[in-house]
Amino acid sequence: MTILVAVTIQAIAIAAYLVVAPFLGWNPISWRLLALPLLFLAQILFSLGPSLAVAASNVFIRDTAPLLGIVMTLWQFITPVFWARQVVQGIEQYAWVLSWNPMYYLLEGYRKVLVNPGLPSYQAEDAKHAFPVAEWPFHECLYVLAAGAVVFAVGYSIFLVSKRKFADEL
Repeated sequence: MTILVAVTIQAIAIAAYLVVAPFLGWNPISWRLLALPLLFLAQILFSLGPSLAVAASNVFIRDTAPLLGIVMTLWQFITPVFWARQVVQGIEQYAWVLSWNPMYYLLEGYRKVLVNPGLPSYQAEDAKHAFPVAEWPFHECLYVLAAGAVVFAVGYSIFLVSKRKFADEL
């Protein structure tokens, strides 16, 4: 239920962004918005899988919450949430880390849909380098949907296998 609430809040925030952004000189409205449902679906699948696996493991191993906090913090720092890959010098030698990170593709998909199409019409070279003109986020959607489906299948399988032992442990 929490994942559904979070995605609903995110959808409301994106709708508000789409309404307010044009008044601030930013134009996010484009045909790329058609990719938003695919990105939402991928995000839901990718969130549900680990949630089910962690919920099942938490029944048997009570200290998963502190470990999960550490893992999520490390994962946030290796995912370009607050930084763009294009602006970090020397990142190419670590590009393999990003290429295996499904959240990188999810964020890049959201950036291509919501941020890059509406760049203000100034010609600063730094802006062109940091935010290249975006194309359809097909690669990102496909990668994250595939990763989300696999992660969901694994998490759901772990949950189903463990479910029979829940009553004994609790």
